[in-house]
Amino acid sequence: MELDRTGGFMLQRVRTVWHETPPLTKALCKVMPPLGGVIVALGVVGDLRGWWEGLGFLTNLVSSFAGLMFAVPFALVALSRLGEAHELLAEQRATKWHSERILADFHASWSRLDSSVWEINRLALMRSQVQVWHPDSELPHEFYQRAPGEISSAREELNNLRVYWDVLNGDVRGRRLGVGLAWDTWWSVQFQGYFGECLTVFDELSELLEIDTVGVRASSYDEQRMRQLVAELLDNPLFTWSAHEGEYPSFGIRD
Repeated sequence: MELDRTGGFMLQRVRTVWHETPPLTKALCKVMPPLGGVIVALGVVGDLRGWWEGLGFLTNLVSSFAGLMFAVPFALVALSRLGEAHELLAEQRATKWHSERILADFHASWSRLDSSVWEINRLALMRSQVQVWHPDSELPHEFYQRAPGEISSAREELNNLRVYWDVLNGDVRGRRLGVGLAWDTWWSVQFQGYFGECLTVFDELSELLEIDTVGVRASSYDEQRMRQLVAELLDNPLFTWSAHEGEYPSFGIRD
């Protein structure tokens, strides 16, 4: 049973190779080996009947020509396949290097964004006895003084993260799938959803904090909505991922 399965696989592989062979190469493979067989048969008959006595040069020429009839198709099919395999390996190595470089930049940007968000959390909890943020926590005055700058920096880093993500999910993903390398679609879909939610929260936070001008008191803010947004931001899996999983996902690039 195992031999039958192996034989079937090899036969299917040969069919695939033949199907992918260019038409001109197919024509040569159909013509040259049979012609080589005829020349070999002619040479054997000539040896038996003594046709080649005193014709050393012609004998060598005919035998070389017979070998050429078999060697050329082999070189065109087998050696070209080996060349394609080496080319694919080189393409995979280049793609792996490119993927890991972009992924490293992506993780570095994510880490900076993570730090900014937890700094926002620290400002929200300043002078508070609670260690975990919840929507009913009172925002301290320092939050209104320093959080706008932190949120602005985090929002800029979020834009950087989006650029790296676009490269990963576009160019890197396409190149990896094109050369047969892994790409974890499930994780990438999850990240896309979390990323979109985070972007929405940052947009609304930025709008709320734009009224922070001279003469405007902290009480002028929609503090209840502010507390809700900060809570939503901290609950986003983007900022609990590394704590729960131990590291940021690689989307199959480093698996």
